[in-house]
Amino acid sequence: MKRILGGLCVLALVAGAGAYFYKKDFVDFALTTNPIAADAATLQTGQALFLENCAACHGVTGRGDGELAADMTEKPKNLALSSKSALLPGRLAAVIKYGAGEGAMPAFGDALSDDTIWALDHYIATLR
Repeated sequence: MKRILGGLCVLALVAGAGAYFYKKDFVDFALTTNPIAADAATLQTGQALFLENCAACHGVTGRGDGELAADMTEKPKNLALSSKSALLPGRLAAVIKYGAGEGAMPAFGDALSDDTIWALDHYIATLR
C-alpha cells in the first residue's frame, strides 16, 4: 500500500507538466540522484556540453534568452530560476534525456551518454 501511494504521489507531482512524464523510464531517471561527482572536470565538461547543445535556446547564462528563443512558440525555460526537487532530484536530467513539452525541448538521450547528461545537470545547477 505504501509503495502504491508513493508511486501515485510521484505521478501526481509530474502529471501536470505533460504526458511525457508518464513514461516509466522518465520517472525512474527523475527519481535518481546524480551519480557522478561535481568536480572541476565534470563542471568543465558540463559547461562545454551546455554551450554546444543548450545555449542556442536557453542562452549562455541559462536564462531562456538564446538566439533561437525569440522565434519559438514555447519559450525555453529560465534554468537560473529552476530549483532542485528533493522528490525528483534527477528531473532536469530526465528532461534532457527524454525531452519535454510536446517537442519544445528535444530529447538528447540518443546523442549524449548518461554521464554527459549528469555532467550537464551539475553544470546547470551552477547557473542558479
